[in-house]
Amino acid sequence: MAFRARLSGHWEARTLEFAGQVEELRGRPEAARARFEQSLARYQEIRAVAEAARLADRLGGYGADSAVTPRPGDPGT
Repeated sequence: MAFRARLSGHWEARTLEFAGQVEELRGRPEAARARFEQSLARYQEIRAVAEAARLADRLGGYGADSAVTPRPGDPGT
């Protein structure tokens, strides 16, 4: 993946994560979870393993059915 595309993807994922934090602060856990799941999917797409692991851990607080999809090469796969 080209550096520019990876960098752009990282900021897209980070922005979605920030949006999830805003939703949490507003008391909207369903909306927060949706944004965190979108962020996680983007982190996984760009193979940002550390960020995806951190966000997956955070999503663990929203229940076991969060959309965490391991990819080949991720730790534990």
